[in-house]
Amino acid sequence: MGFKMFFAATGLRFREDRWTMTGWGACRPMLPDGETYMTAPLTAAERDSLKRQLEARRKVLRSELTAKLNAQDNPALLGLRNRMEETDDWAVADLETALDVAEVSRDAGELREVEAALSRMSDGTYGDCVECGVHIPYARLAANPSAPRCIACQERLEASQRRGPPTL
Repeated sequence: MGFKMFFAATGLRFREDRWTMTGWGACRPMLPDGETYMTAPLTAAERDSLKRQLEARRKVLRSELTAKLNAQDNPALLGLRNRMEETDDWAVADLETALDVAEVSRDAGELREVEAALSRMSDGTYGDCVECGVHIPYARLAANPSAPRCIACQERLEASQRRGPPTL
């Protein structure tokens, strides 16, 4: 979600000529009177709701990973299913195995993000951008409870990843 979409969704006014960077990477839009807009910290009810969502997601991810990694006939073995038993085609078996690895990798990555969010929640920094320290709006956290960055910092991160490393 871009800045303009966020401001439109929240009913706030946004003008590109009113955007300012203050402090180390801080992302704060300026209101017409020159004041900077700061989102409010999360309320206790919002924090509890988000914590329940994170804990529920952690439970689902753990069960999915357990089911995927315990797909062997022998319960003593831990690992992905042997796809060659299902088909005699090596290419199909390789493709299915690659999909299994991608699913496990995606779920493990999301589980790390959820665990990190729960850790930030326990140490009191949840809801604050890890880059600039601005309070992350509840609307963003409701959509993605494990979000570690405000929209502006996340967009900058994604833009830098698209550019890739410098070349010679």
